[in-house]
Amino acid sequence: MTKVAFTGAAGEHYVLYRLHAAGLMAALAPRNAPSVDVIVLSPDERIVAEIQVKASTGPLSSGWGTLNIKDETRARPGLYYALVNIHDPGLPVAYILPSAAVADVLPKQHRAYHARPRLRGDTSRPKVDNKMRSIRDDFGFTVPGYPPGWMQPYREAWHLLAE
Repeated sequence: MTKVAFTGAAGEHYVLYRLHAAGLMAALAPRNAPSVDVIVLSPDERIVAEIQVKASTGPLSSGWGTLNIKDETRARPGLYYALVNIHDPGLPVAYILPSAAVADVLPKQHRAYHARPRLRGDTSRPKVDNKMRSIRDDFGFTVPGYPPGWMQPYREAWHLLAE
């Protein structure tokens, strides 16, 4: 297993731990399910939430760069993203975002990033587009509708999964 695979597994198990600690039933989805890592069940065993987990070990300010263009189209009721930062293993931080919020911010962030000049102002070559996307609380540049601190209402918002 690679370090990235360990990071992803650690994030998924941290999410399971937090859900169980909150009294919710949860389980890992089948391996390699395309958009769901964790399934949350009600006491009568109905699926009440699906979670896509993204984990990071970098500083919290570096955000999560493991999202993809596919995440721009995964908005649906009951699907959430758990963005887990385990930079400090003794004090993980999680943001629980509805998939609609993720699907809204990703293309706006991507367009804003590509509208900026290249590093050191080099305008002779355009930036190369790719399918990777990133998300963070402060992008370091203007993203319409997403000022610095926009993610704070989602920090440790585990209650969203039980509603």
